[in-house]
Amino acid sequence: MTQQLLAIDDDNIQWRIAKSKNGVSFEIGVEKLEDAIEEVGGVDLYARSETLQAAAKKNHFGIQVHWRVGDAKWNYTTGDVQTTTAIIRYSLCEYSGPKYSYLLAFTNTEHYHYHFEDETGDRYSVHTFRNGRHYLRYNSAKPTILFITG
Repeated sequence: MTQQLLAIDDDNIQWRIAKSKNGVSFEIGVEKLEDAIEEVGGVDLYARSETLQAAAKKNHFGIQVHWRVGDAKWNYTTGDVQTTTAIIRYSLCEYSGPKYSYLLAFTNTEHYHYHFEDETGDRYSVHTFRNGRHYLRYNSAKPTILFITG
């Protein structure tokens, strides 16, 4: 399978600031859609969606991976990672933004509340309220992703 380059269109991505397990700021991104994240009176409507409630009822998992920083190409996950996490591909590369040094992009086929743990033991949480491409911009002294839970 030919690897495709990861294309980032920042104008088409909605970013939210979050805090890691260790209290470090990072950003979660999802491609904009007409019915994507909406805020009414400061409340995220998707937080109440049936999709997230269904994701909360799924079996929890934890799986070791070894996703190193590389070029901006998509890497297809192994069968056991796909079956366990519903993540079919990822890209982890250096990011040249003003605040963050690394970008993790992944494509999922099921809604989960993922936690990506790097080599420092810090954990970055990403709620996926729909299937598709998701992004995570972060800083780390050891950015390799070693463990995923959901």
